[in-house]
Amino acid sequence: MAEAYHERLRPPDVCPFCGRIDCLRRYAHYERWVTGKGGKEILLTVPRFLCEKTGRTMSLLPEFAQPYRIVANKTIQAYICGRETGLVAQRWLAVLKCYWKLWERWHKKLREIVGSYFGLSPPGESASAFWKKALASCGTLTELTKLLVGTFQVTCFGRYRCHVSGSAK
Repeated sequence: MAEAYHERLRPPDVCPFCGRIDCLRRYAHYERWVTGKGGKEILLTVPRFLCEKTGRTMSLLPEFAQPYRIVANKTIQAYICGRETGLVAQRWLAVLKCYWKLWERWHKKLREIVGSYFGLSPPGESASAFWKKALASCGTLTELTKLLVGTFQVTCFGRYRCHVSGSAK
């Protein structure tokens, strides 16, 4: 794998499962695809860490990758905000439309989970209005995802096992 990016990733200082320091150990890794520049797929190696206290495992995705999604955050955000209409969007249009449908189905449950974190929501708030509000509060889909995963243990598109964004140290 190019430059062994996954080997440079370190677990968070504090375990998201037990709240202790220095209990996460490198456990394994898996490979998954995500889009890179120009919408081309690249193969990532994602490290997994084991909490020695609870026995639970977690993955560290690069910040540009959305949990359980092949299309990168930048492209998803640009598409949903109406700014991505070029070749990348055309190549991944069917997938991007599916992501929006997932958001439409999930946003009401997500609103229940986050409460008034992004401000009060009027009854019947549209998926589009809630997207704009949530994104505006964080600035980017990457930051929104980090907030949702880190604080609420959910993503923009559903509730999954814990995934934490990571950075090389």
